[in-house]
Amino acid sequence: IETLTDNKNRTAADVRMILNKANGSLATAGAVTRLFERKGSIVLDAEKYTEDQVMELALEAGAEDVVFSGGSIEVTTHPEDFTKVLESFQTKGIQTEMAEVSLVPMSRTVLEKDTAEKVMGMIDRLEENDDVQNVYHNLDTSVLDDGEE
Repeated sequence: IETLTDNKNRTAADVRMILNKANGSLATAGAVTRLFERKGSIVLDAEKYTEDQVMELALEAGAEDVVFSGGSIEVTTHPEDFTKVLESFQTKGIQTEMAEVSLVPMSRTVLEKDTAEKVMGMIDRLEENDDVQNVYHNLDTSVLDDGEE
């Protein structure tokens, strides 16, 4: 959970209350960092650009991987290469749908559907808090009907 606040005590209390209501708890800072890795992610519209066009440009710029899935293309990078790869797309006039460096889970946890729904509800409540900037999780959401993540 990443927060940005002018009152650390209030935010910690708010986050703790949301977690407690969901039978969760607040761990010490960095306690679960080992479960995630920082990655750059750039998403493009697959209908606008060819596979060859994106693949060549991405790999030349230092991208780690390019995945074509449905109507989108996701280019992943090491955090230190993110800006270089993004700028290479922008220089060629390629528009991105999303571009960010975030924490990506190294593995996913599968839960029963009802438990997964409760966890997603807790995540939604955390994200509704004005001081919460990002909530990263490793929940496998494939058990949910709408597949939200």
